[in-house]
Amino acid sequence: MNAVPTKTVRFLLVQAAGIDYLLPLDRVRRVHAGLRLHPFPGAAPVVAGLAEVGGEPLVVLDLARLAGAANSSTPATPLTVIAHVGPPTALELAGLAVADVLDIVEVPAEALARVRDGVVSGEAVAAGRTARVLDLEVVGAGP
Repeated sequence: MNAVPTKTVRFLLVQAAGIDYLLPLDRVRRVHAGLRLHPFPGAAPVVAGLAEVGGEPLVVLDLARLAGAANSSTPATPLTVIAHVGPPTALELAGLAVADVLDIVEVPAEALARVRDGVVSGEAVAAGRTARVLDLEVVGAGP
């Protein structure tokens, strides 16, 4: 009898405010270290600031605040994960400020526990860690 291959989903495992998060790898474009963040007066608290990438402005969101972490603050020298956010018909690039990028992981689709809490769509164990799955389709890049 042939075993049915298990469908897996690839994620970028990151950490922000001491919490592990899984970002869908197909939406991640690059990771930058040391991007200079400029204040964005009047922006929502979830906005860490504006950065310049390739001569273009980029809104950088504090991932921990975006996901509702209780004790969140943008690290002094965050890593910035640049990813496509929003629905497939209206993709935008946004930065997500994280404390650390840990690994690229594959998670069996059936191992994803579905939970809806704002931008968190689920939970899974990846690389021996329990992590929150982010739904980047519901993330808006605007302040």
